Amino acid sequence: MTSEVHDITLDALDELELTWNDAPQPEPEAGNRQWGKVFQQFSGEVAKESSGPGPYRLLLAAMSRADNQGHALFAPGELQEILGKNGKPASRRTVFNVLEVLREDGLTYGGGGEHCVWLSREFWSRGRASSGYCRVHKTSGYPG
Repeated sequence: MTSEVHDITLDALDELELTWNDAPQPEPEAGNRQWGKVFQQFSGEVAKESSGPGPYRLLLAAMSRADNQGHALFAPGELQEILGKNGKPASRRTVFNVLEVLREDGLTYGGGGEHCVWLSREFWSRGRASSGYCRVHKTSGYPG
């Protein structure tokens, strides 16, 4: 059996009158969520090496550190280093602005400042028992 590789350009897709939304999507069963896996070490490496937008880098950094309940602890100044450019750390204001974007998008909870990025329950779960006490948020579980 041989396999063929075809280069398809966006123009060719236009000629075929296909769109990205034409692909069949599975119908989720009631109450059934789809899950994926993240290699945490790799997401941390990408966060440090990427030149992508700040929220993208900070989210990957938090995913690389998150425990079972979504708490990702960082040393003082570490998020400034991750969000910095050209070897220069970002300002604390930049860190807090990026954290606010993630909170507004529902990806994180507030209250951790630059020391704990807490990924939301809707976004992060490792399906394991509680991971212990977060000294920053003073809790061992999710809010509510």
